[in-house]
Amino acid sequence: MILPNFPNWRVVLYSPVASSSATILDIASFLLATPIQLFCARKFYIGAYLAVFRRGRPNMDVLVAISSSTCYLYSLLLLVSWLIFGARSEHGAETVFHTAAMLITFVLLGKWLESKTKSSAADGISSMMALRPERATLMRKEGDKYHMEVPDVEVDLLLPGDLVRVPPGGSFPSDGEIEEGETVVDESMITGESKPVVKSCGEAVFGGTVNSSHSVIARITSTGEDTVLARIVEAVESAQATRAPIESIADKVSSVFVYGVLLLSILVFIVWYTLAKTGAIPTSWFEDSSPLSFSLTFSVAVMVIACPCALGLATPTAVMVATGQAARKFGLLFRHGAASLQAANTVGSVVLDKTGTLTVGHPVVTRFVNFRDGSSDIVGEREMMELEAIASAESCSEHPIGRAIQMYIEDRMSRPCRKSCENFEAVVGRGLKCSVGGRDIAVGNKDFIVSACCILRSELPSVVEEMEDAGFSVALAAVNGDMRFAFSVTDETRPEAWDVISWMHRRGLAVWMVTGDTLKAAELVGRKVGIDSTKILASCLPWEKANALERIKEENGGRVVFVGDGTNDAPALSAADVGIAMGAGTHIACDAADIVLVGSNLRDVATALDLAVQAFRTIRRNYAWALGYNIIAIPVAAGAAFPFTKVVLPPHLAAALMGLSSISVVLSSLALKLYQAPFTVTGQ
Repeated sequence: MILPNFPNWRVVLYSPVASSSATILDIASFLLATPIQLFCARKFYIGAYLAVFRRGRPNMDVLVAISSSTCYLYSLLLLVSWLIFGARSEHGAETVFHTAAMLITFVLLGKWLESKTKSSAADGISSMMALRPERATLMRKEGDKYHMEVPDVEVDLLLPGDLVRVPPGGSFPSDGEIEEGETVVDESMITGESKPVVKSCGEAVFGGTVNSSHSVIARITSTGEDTVLARIVEAVESAQATRAPIESIADKVSSVFVYGVLLLSILVFIVWYTLAKTGAIPTSWFEDSSPLSFSLTFSVAVMVIACPCALGLATPTAVMVATGQAARKFGLLFRHGAASLQAANTVGSVVLDKTGTLTVGHPVVTRFVNFRDGSSDIVGEREMMELEAIASAESCSEHPIGRAIQMYIEDRMSRPCRKSCENFEAVVGRGLKCSVGGRDIAVGNKDFIVSACCILRSELPSVVEEMEDAGFSVALAAVNGDMRFAFSVTDETRPEAWDVISWMHRRGLAVWMVTGDTLKAAELVGRKVGIDSTKILASCLPWEKANALERIKEENGGRVVFVGDGTNDAPALSAADVGIAMGAGTHIACDAADIVLVGSNLRDVATALDLAVQAFRTIRRNYAWALGYNIIAIPVAAGAAFPFTKVVLPPHLAAALMGLSSISVVLSSLALKLYQAPFTVTGQ
């Protein structure tokens, strides 16, 4: 392609071989192109064979294999005929070995660049595993002192229960809890929170997080695939492998795309060849070539420039980048990948649980009433034993209010209460009952206790209504069928809740609260966070929360998101179009959700919804580019502009443009790495 442009080389290369019409350039082109055709193009032939005869769906490999083979075989036939018969059978006929070779070369170059950009899209999650250190310092405890046992042990050899020392600036080798010391830990790589967290004895730490201040001793609680970091990576990799419903559009287009391109390529060849042979077009248009090679150039260019792979890359690359960034930068896990993103993209309503979602999830007892002594908080020895039994019962519960009651009693008694519980039964959304030390204990809301004590609601002491009127959650406790105590409980609203809900309102989303708590307690929280009282559904049992979602969907239209954290939220999380679980909630809630917020910050709900919208804007842009490219490029390659421009698009240049179209789609998806959260919370 280059050497013939130099006069001295031109004379040599266009010298005939023996008495034939073939030139040294033809022979040299054949010798150089043949290895490329037989070895470098091998993957395209194999891919084409599998696509046609195994899967029954032609792909880009078919187009590349046919177009390069057409150029090569056409040139080979010309060369053989010249060597055998001597004279050229058609004036202006030229071999196009170079076209076949350059076509394969440019396609392979495009594939290599595409793989490099795709690997850049996927490197976010693989880099997360690199956060974990490879070695750790193993310690042992003798009395009250800690001694170094192994100064440099491989992290993969650690077992639950091992003690390790983590110096300032070092990373925790695995999940565990602080055994000795106090420090500040940077958990941003796990939770997305930039603010360091103070950790002291007994508090959990995650593998890969950074110890920012003081040296501490940590006890390993989980290793390997059981760590939070490993589960995050596994969840994201699984999510990236899923397919979005929107990809069915690309599948339908691609299923007929290759057939259409092949038919169009044949039609283009027939039209141009007919025009050239019949004299319908000036001979000056193809004076340097024959009608056959002139027409073949357009036909091959059409086959090569068409790019179904750009359509195939439009969704997966965007999903890969979006889910990777969500996990690495914001602590968001889209557990069902593309499907979760697409569902979150078309949301009309957001339904939030109260306790642990709109509130911080650490309720405290604000008032205690002993019914045996009127309405005072004075207790005698007998009541103390009953309270100890109640705290022991609550130690078996996962409900935040139960934990608050347990902590209140233990603080009051200045010791832990862990007596054995028998016949424990938790009635989700209502309360619990069990036997502790021969006493039958029942703790729950007033409906649960009314049933347990066989009394009427009108028989409840007036102080219960006073607590509810003040906006507190009220838990009642019964011992051996007699109502003994009342606890009023409150929970602080999350500081970011007002900003997040305001953002949702600005986006045109209908925001609801559905809770098992009383209406007055729910309305108090609603006023603090900006939820209208008409959009609050209170005293809902778990299955009633799920039913409420259908009502909300009918009333507001669009998909419904439910945000919760507890076991009693699992039915609603499963029933919602998009279930979002706060990461600090129960495993049952997280398992039922489509999206998990590792950091348990309510602003991450806004980030998840906004990121889904941005991801699908990118997907639509990718499809628009891929389809637009083919709509414009195919007519150009077919020679639609040739009568006006006299410019022919060479097949090798068409191959380069085809590769660039795929790279452009991947680069468009990579732009999601620049995504920023929708707002900064003013409450923090």
